[in-house]
This record gives sequence, structure tokens and C-alpha cells, in this order.
Amino acid sequence: AMRGRSERENMERIAAHVGLADPDAMLAQRDQRLREVLAESPARTRPGALRLARHLAASGIPMALVTSSRRELVAAKLGPQLLEHFR
Repeated sequence: AMRGRSERENMERIAAHVGLADPDAMLAQRDQRLREVLAESPARTRPGALRLARHLAASGIPMALVTSSRRELVAAKLGPQLLEHFR
């Protein structure tokens, strides 16, 4: 199972499984490809997510986003309009 492990540990396991020696290179390639895909076609938010985030912010209600993803990838996935509510 990959759950509960760091992305580095998971990539090491995948690399070993498919016979590749450099998990760091795999991570770098995956991250680069993800940035390219999101630049071409940004992730879409769920209906009402941005409106809810704006309402909560305007009402002074704190919000948090909990993830094991790195900040740069979360920023790319959320996009600037939604990300600004989680600074």
C-alpha cells in the first residue's frame, strides 16, 4: 500500500517495481509533466467552491487545506483565485 508513505518512499517502491534506478528523476519528470498539463488545462474547481471560499473569507471564518502534496503542486492545482484564500 502507498497510503501513509512519503511521495519519495512511494516513488522508490515504484522505481524498484518497474526496474528503474533513479526515483528522484522520476519525481522531477512527474512534477514537470504535471505543471505542463495544468498550464495547458488548469484543474477545475468543484461547483460553488470559489464562491464558498470567498464567502468564508469575507465572513472572517478561517479555512485550512490539509494535504501531503507539496505547496507548488497544490498551487498549480488550485489556481490563483482559490489559492489566495489559503495563504
